[in-house]
Amino acid sequence: MATEHWLTAIAVCGLASVGAVWDVRTGRIPNALTFPALAAGILYAAFHGSLGSSVAGAAVAGGFYFLLFAMGGMGGGDVKLGAALGAWGGFPFAVVMLILASIAGGAQALWAIRQAVTSAVLAVISGQGVRRAHALFQAAYQPKQTVPYGVAIGAGAVAALLWPMLPGALGAWGREVYALLAAVVS
Repeated sequence: MATEHWLTAIAVCGLASVGAVWDVRTGRIPNALTFPALAAGILYAAFHGSLGSSVAGAAVAGGFYFLLFAMGGMGGGDVKLGAALGAWGGFPFAVVMLILASIAGGAQALWAIRQAVTSAVLAVISGQGVRRAHALFQAAYQPKQTVPYGVAIGAGAVAALLWPMLPGALGAWGREVYALLAAVVS
C-alpha cells in the first residue's frame, strides 16, 4: 500500500478500530459496516489506478479468512472485515496483515487462557505434579470461550500499515517485505 494515500490510511485505521470495537461489544461485525467499506475500498482504488491490487487484497484476505470460517474457526463478519481491509490496503498489505493478525490472534488466544495456563504452571512449580497441573488446567480452561478475532484483524491491519513507516532497521525490513511481495506478482 502506498503510504502517501492518507485517505487509505485513515480508512484502514478507522475500519480496523470500528470493526474491533464492534466485535468486542457485540460479538459480531455487521454487514452494514463491512459491505460499504469493501465497495468503497474497491471504488477508491479504481479511481486511483490500483484496482487490481485492491481486488487481489480483498480476495487474498477474504479468501483466507473464508477458509477458516468454513472450518468453523471464525465468524462471517471477520471474513468480510478482512476482505474490506484488504480492498483498502491492496495486495502486499493484505498478506502482511494476515501474518500480523495471526500473531495478534495467537497473543489474544493466550491471553484468553492465561488463568488456566498460570494455574497449571504454578502447580508444576510448587511440586504438585503434572497430573494436578493438568486437572487445574482443565478446570480453568473454557473450550467454548470465543475470542473476538476482529480485534486481531484490526491490530494486524494497523500494524501492517505502520510497519514500513517505522524508522531504522525495523521499518527498512518492512519496506523490503512489501517490495518482495510486490515483486512476486509483477
